[in-house]
Amino acid sequence: MGNANLGQLRAQVRDTRGIGGASGTGLGTGGTGYTGPRQAGLLRVMSELMTTWGVVRAALLSLLATSALGQQDVTVLVAYHSQTGNTEAMAEALADGARDAGARVLLRQIGDVTQEDLDGADGIALGSPVHMGDVAVEVRSALVDWAYGKGFWRSRGLRNKACAVFATGGAPSNGKEFTMLSMALGMLQYGMVLVTPYGGLGASATTGIPEIEKGVGEHELKEARELGSRLAEVSRLLRE
Repeated sequence: MGNANLGQLRAQVRDTRGIGGASGTGLGTGGTGYTGPRQAGLLRVMSELMTTWGVVRAALLSLLATSALGQQDVTVLVAYHSQTGNTEAMAEALADGARDAGARVLLRQIGDVTQEDLDGADGIALGSPVHMGDVAVEVRSALVDWAYGKGFWRSRGLRNKACAVFATGGAPSNGKEFTMLSMALGMLQYGMVLVTPYGGLGASATTGIPEIEKGVGEHELKEARELGSRLAEVSRLLRE
C-alpha cells in the first residue's frame, strides 16, 4: 500500500474514532456530537436504514395479518336437526373439517338459522335424521321458510353458493340416502352447487347397528370432517 493510501486510511480512522468514543455512549471524542463529515454521512446512512427497516417491518406485519384473515375468507353455515345427538355429532365433525380448512363456521340448530346467517354464508351444510324414511319435518319446513318466509326464492340470494348434506339413521337401509337426496333437491332448487364427499352423495352414519355400539362411529365422523373441509374449499373457489 502506498504512502498516500496509508495516509488516507489513517485519516479515516481518526475521523471515525469519535463514534462511540471513550464514553461508549455517544459520538465524538467526548461522547457528544461528531468530529467530521464522515460521521454525518454514516448517521444519514444509519437513519435511512432504520427508516427502510421500519417500512419493511410494517409491510411484513400487514402481510401476516392479511394472511391470517385470508384463512377465514369464507363462512360455512352448518344447520341441522337432532333429537338424540347423533346428527349433532355429525354436524360438529363437519364444522371441525370446515374450520381446519380455514373457514369461519356458524353451527346452528335448524330453527335458530336467521336470514343474516343465510345471507352471510358462502357454503351451507344441511343435516337431518331419518324420520319415517325421509327428511325430518323440521328441516323440510325450514327449506320452505327460506324460500318464502325469508324471501330467498324471489331474491335468488342463495344462488351459486356451495351446499352439502348429511344424515343419520338407525339401520343401513333406513332411508339415509333418500333423506340426503331430498335435502339436496331442496337446496338445488335455490340454484346452489352441491358438494359431495368422494364417492358419495353426502356424509351419513348408521347409528343403531350393531346394538352394542350404537351411535356415530369414528369412520363416519371422519367422512363428515372431510366433507366439511371440501365444502370450505369449494365455497372459496365459487366466491373467487
